[in-house]
Amino acid sequence: MKNLELDYTNEYQVRNYINTTVCDMISEDLKNYECEYEEALFEIIDSLSDVIYNYKAQKVAEAFGLSPFDNSEMTGERFTSYNEMAFETIYNTYNGNN
Repeated sequence: MKNLELDYTNEYQVRNYINTTVCDMISEDLKNYECEYEEALFEIIDSLSDVIYNYKAQKVAEAFGLSPFDNSEMTGERFTSYNEMAFETIYNTYNGNN
């Protein structure tokens, strides 16, 4: 998903964008999947530009207070990339909103 008007340096805007626009888009996309919920959710989130592109992934992670020295709640291991951090942030945010 591309949002040309989003200022990725504004943490409030990034959090709001993830909490509303991205979570709504994930809900809509999930309706089109016939595989298991978790598998579909992982596939959708993994394909988001906010996870794929390092700059966006870094800004998403920072907006939600994560640092490269934090450990993943999903694996218990230290994050190895901003992409992992953004994925987990969006995953947790989506599951927290639904």
